Amino acid sequence: MPTKIFVVTHGDKEHGTSDPGLTPIGRSRIELLEKWLKENGIQPTKIVCGTGRRHQQTGAALGFDPQTFAYDRIFGSGDSEENLDGELVVRLVNNLIVSRDNYGIVDLKPAIIKFLSQAINQTLIICGRPVISALGGDAQKSTFYIIVIGDDGKFQTIIKKFCPPASSQS
Repeated sequence: MPTKIFVVTHGDKEHGTSDPGLTPIGRSRIELLEKWLKENGIQPTKIVCGTGRRHQQTGAALGFDPQTFAYDRIFGSGDSEENLDGELVVRLVNNLIVSRDNYGIVDLKPAIIKFLSQAINQTLIICGRPVISALGGDAQKSTFYIIVIGDDGKFQTIIKKFCPPASSQS
């Protein structure tokens, strides 16, 4: 039976800071998404969250306790760089290391696919739009997606399920 991975992209973020949080509109859109998840019986088995403040705030606005999240920089961070033997690198999932000079959306796809192939059914990933873009999806803010992984562990498709209206406010 195929594995379904849930993905929520963070809401509108603040500007002018290295680790931005959500704007009031971003938070209100995520709160509408929380209501939709509850109405549709979406209950993740595990939550994996980017390490950035906006990712954690998105998870909290969805009604989840950030203390229970597994954190992974592949899904976004405020600072995911490190120095390894004098070279600036970005450490991705399962210790996959990419040179900072070569880091980009192309490098994300293999790491994301590897993570997804090992994820348990109904894991919820809270991330930014580059994750969806890397997989070829139509990436939007504050949106719920389902990613389907086949029985063979290979990525099959992305299904966009719900995106609150951009003008939503609580």
